[in-house]
Amino acid sequence: MTRDYVRPSNFELVQFTDIIIVGKIISGTVNGRMGSTKIEVERVIKGHPLPKYITLDLAISKVPPSTRDQIYSSHPYNSACNRYEVEKGHSYVFFMNEYKEKLGLYNNPAFSRITEDYYGEGSLWMKAINYYLDVQNSHSPMVQIDVLKEKFYAIQKEKNAAEHDQLLAVDIATHLMSRSEYKPTQYLIDSYMALDMGKELGFRVSSPKTYHGNPHMESMLEMLFGQKALPISERKKEMEFILWSLANGKHPAAKDFMLKLIAKPKAEAVHLGAAVRYLSNHGQYREAVELVKMHGINIASHGTAHEVREFFHAALRIHDNKADYKKPKWLQVEEVRAWWPRFALTIEQIMTSRKMWSDWRVISELELGELRPKNYREYPDLAYLLVDEYDDEVVDWAKQEIKQLLADEVGTHKEDYALPIGIILRDYNNYNKKDYVEDLFCRSKDTRYLLLKNIGYHVDTYTDDLVRQFALFKGYDEEEKNTLIKSLIRFEAKEEDSAVDLNEDLDRYSQPYDFIYYLMHGTIPKLKKLKPIQCD
Repeated sequence: MTRDYVRPSNFELVQFTDIIIVGKIISGTVNGRMGSTKIEVERVIKGHPLPKYITLDLAISKVPPSTRDQIYSSHPYNSACNRYEVEKGHSYVFFMNEYKEKLGLYNNPAFSRITEDYYGEGSLWMKAINYYLDVQNSHSPMVQIDVLKEKFYAIQKEKNAAEHDQLLAVDIATHLMSRSEYKPTQYLIDSYMALDMGKELGFRVSSPKTYHGNPHMESMLEMLFGQKALPISERKKEMEFILWSLANGKHPAAKDFMLKLIAKPKAEAVHLGAAVRYLSNHGQYREAVELVKMHGINIASHGTAHEVREFFHAALRIHDNKADYKKPKWLQVEEVRAWWPRFALTIEQIMTSRKMWSDWRVISELELGELRPKNYREYPDLAYLLVDEYDDEVVDWAKQEIKQLLADEVGTHKEDYALPIGIILRDYNNYNKKDYVEDLFCRSKDTRYLLLKNIGYHVDTYTDDLVRQFALFKGYDEEEKNTLIKSLIRFEAKEEDSAVDLNEDLDRYSQPYDFIYYLMHGTIPKLKKLKPIQCD
């Protein structure tokens, strides 16, 4: 699930679907395996007439039915994002689209109600579908919003509203609260402007997370019918969410609004990011690139973690090529190809120096491939980034360099081999293969010294068994032991996400890390069983 994903409301699901039917399962693959399933078309609710029998890719299995009159979330018995398991002889409401002249379930919106049990025309699900179709067929998009509001408030005013009506009101409210990319452009802009002027929205902006699972239905009802109010999201977050909806959706009429936001003397980083995404998403790739050029370095250098994440998430997506992800747009436009890889490297270096990484990066193996140096020693940062991207070529180079170290008496020049040793340690992070590292550890004092010195810099904290095994080795001389202690301090500091002064008293660090304590005092208070490296 992507960070931009918001599940369409039920109103939008009805709107986007080409064909909605009630169909009975006749035959198909059993035991939960997906396959061609024969369905008898009992009624076409939306779309053109169909033959009496159609086929869909489903799996016949014994599964619990949908919860009757619970229409907020999809069927709970899901092994995938949407329901594909059905029972022979049962009838279901299917939402389908036509894909290259072939019918298929509307599989785009994850966690949506595309396959739910049919409980008759009087069921809440059928009432909602038919009501939504009537609204959509009778009114323009913005008028639809007004009609739904009127329907909601009419139900709310009823003192003894029927349960079906109350639940329909809840479903209408979830649609109106969602300021997703699917909403009419003017509805999104009006909501943003109201918030910007300090006004409260009649239907608050709901979090996208609301649409991924089951609702707190009782709390929703209490909020809507006046018994208890839910917490209101921070105004700025609500406004940002609306901007990203405008940027990610198809809203050509919002261009003037978006450009006006970034025309201010000190445009906000999130506004700039949304504008970058908006322009690229509406066919203005070069204009989006120019915005990234103008503001990227400054935002990376001075922005908050939130601002940096939002801006560069948009900056990365302007290059998306859905036809071939291995050929992003920057590779296809000569002047952008000449600029983007070096720019991405600069941003990577700035953000690394600011320790602002999480689960994503600006640079990838494609940019690094464009920047690959002839001499890795002249560009060590690039060499490390290449190995972090699982690049075999730089690892092969490092192994050839280490062969020279092992073959020659390099003596005082052994520090020249810190880069290939660092590459090997980072490659260990990728594959967790110890054989080559252990061989280097035992092969010579030079390679052992370099491993001991660099392990604290290059081994990830989640692959620390190697660090532990280094610490338990019993054949160190005094210089090697002190070198490893300093590396362990670096490693511990990385684990604690804080820097340490290596000139301070080493005794300060004996207690937080058992292996430092062991090396300094010869005993280990608490230690899981691990075998030390064995050198013959």
